[in-house]
Amino acid sequence: MPGLNLNPSIRVVEHRTPESFLSVAYPTLHHHERSSNIILGHALKKVSAEAALTGCRGTFDLEMVLACHRVGQDDLPVFLWTPEPNSLVVPQWLTLRITALADRLVSCVPAARVFSVFGMSLLVKAFSKYWTTLTGFQIEPQPFYSAYLTYCTRETLVAAPDHLSVGHSTRRAMPSDIESVAQLCKEFADDSIHFPLSLECARVEANELISKGQIWIYEVSGTVAAICAVTRTSLNVSAITKVYTCPKWRRRGFAEQLVRYVTRK
Repeated sequence: MPGLNLNPSIRVVEHRTPESFLSVAYPTLHHHERSSNIILGHALKKVSAEAALTGCRGTFDLEMVLACHRVGQDDLPVFLWTPEPNSLVVPQWLTLRITALADRLVSCVPAARVFSVFGMSLLVKAFSKYWTTLTGFQIEPQPFYSAYLTYCTRETLVAAPDHLSVGHSTRRAMPSDIESVAQLCKEFADDSIHFPLSLECARVEANELISKGQIWIYEVSGTVAAICAVTRTSLNVSAITKVYTCPKWRRRGFAEQLVRYVTRK
């Protein structure tokens, strides 16, 4: 079984633009397109895959990525990713790289900017522990989110039923749905406790999702019962990033049917 080099010369490279980052990282990210979606999907929102390929300056040993960026005026969590499988990541290899990245990050941004960290548990736990040592900021006892990344292909997808109950429908949201979608976006955010949305901000989010064609709804007699958003897309991978059902419509399978419908599309 191949192993990892525990004592290489580690080089941390800081990129200020998505164009610069993708010009060197795109080949590796694309090769691991499924797992790198949390990094690649965000970068490609600002730079097309064609532009990324056009500007490529060759490949190098990309071992870990730390992304600290924003959408509009909103800071996003720190994202961590490695192409290495968990089975090959040993403590010494991990510590060397996490330490190097965190040391560079603390010299670039205020410590309070790192309010949340998202990625594989192995990376997040190692980074958070060292970040506390480095800055004194304490780790929350319970994770804000505990998510599991899974996937399906055209071959493994079980299609949604062809016929829904009378008065029920699944479709892409339209501008006329903004108020209903905004309300569910707000409720989704409020569930997280730590990152609530005002209704005004939820309207902005709903408008953006609808205008970009990134959100679908499950409707019952004209009422939006559930939403499903797809916001990180690359050449061959699309990630469902938000699924929410209004409490009064839960436990009826609406979200499952909507997710199957969206995935098929």
